[in-house]
Amino acid sequence: MKSNLLLLTLLFISGLLFSQGFKHDIFMISLSDKNNSPYSYFHPQDYLSYKALERRAFQNIQIDEKDLPVNPQYVSKIKDLGAELVLSSKWLNAVSVYIPDSTLIDKIKDLPFVTSVTPLGFKKKAKEPNIQEHFPYEAYKKGDNYYGAALNQVAMLGGHVLHGIGYTGQNKTVAIFDGGFANVYRMPAFDSLFAENRILGTRDFVEGDEFVYEASSHGTQVLSCMAANLPYLVMGTAPGASYYLMKTEDVGSEFRIEEFNWVCAAEYADSLGVDIINSSLGYTTFNDPAMNYKYEDLNGNVGLCSRGADIAVEKGMLVVNSAGNEGDGKWKYIGTPADGHNVISVGAVRSNGSTASFSFFGPTPDGRMKPN
Repeated sequence: MKSNLLLLTLLFISGLLFSQGFKHDIFMISLSDKNNSPYSYFHPQDYLSYKALERRAFQNIQIDEKDLPVNPQYVSKIKDLGAELVLSSKWLNAVSVYIPDSTLIDKIKDLPFVTSVTPLGFKKKAKEPNIQEHFPYEAYKKGDNYYGAALNQVAMLGGHVLHGIGYTGQNKTVAIFDGGFANVYRMPAFDSLFAENRILGTRDFVEGDEFVYEASSHGTQVLSCMAANLPYLVMGTAPGASYYLMKTEDVGSEFRIEEFNWVCAAEYADSLGVDIINSSLGYTTFNDPAMNYKYEDLNGNVGLCSRGADIAVEKGMLVVNSAGNEGDGKWKYIGTPADGHNVISVGAVRSNGSTASFSFFGPTPDGRMKPN
């Protein structure tokens, strides 16, 4: 009896330590306004590319306050207190900052333009890139069909029909958000992307550098579904498109900083004039239980990246996001940003077209059909 009581006591104490042991050092500072900003509606070329402005003009989308960057005067005052700027989000009117000294938090809260300070997670240091040699061509065995191993998935979407009439994604720009794109630069299936300069750029929002060919092969697999161009081995649905590769997900942990990264990546994609955002990411529960979402929160208005994704669509981009992969687990419903009102959330099917058991379910708590 005593041993059982001791065990229960230890479990209770460890539970308290777990719930209180997250001393976050990255925080979201939400700002009250964009008053007295040096940026203007009349000079959007200061913060949007020509391609972004061209897309807005074509879709008759007006420049509004969301387009204006965060007020740099506010950022300077936060930095003057000792915080280090990590990222800024004009759509959320917020910044993520590194605060090594927790005593700074109250000082920042006292600033007249700060509305809230919310923990997001932990700062990540950039690692040295590990550059490796190109894979040899002779390592691949080709099949008899032009689409190779991708025949069924391309045909299910009618991709072969579109290709037959000349639509391969040419003149379209896609930004892929994921946890990493390991080996992309050394795989023959992507050689045409590099030879034709159709990898337009890369950015790592987790570690703060430009090297994204690390950490995870999931982004590589997603890219291959679209951009692979190795006839008779594997062909993607959009081998003629151009791509930006953006790492927003920290595959080693799960904190809301990744949602903030997602929004900042979407803003960056918008500023570059991207046409489509493809994201195979989703968030429901986190390492810090205090950050967890409830099903009732998945109404498209609560999640950071859900709000950001809806704004991305308002700005003229198509946002396509996976519904999620835990449909046969404890959490079976969609996550963020798949719950976004304007997001095309995509479920998974098996090779015969039937729904995959692991695919997330809907509807959203406000009754919308998901996945789309």
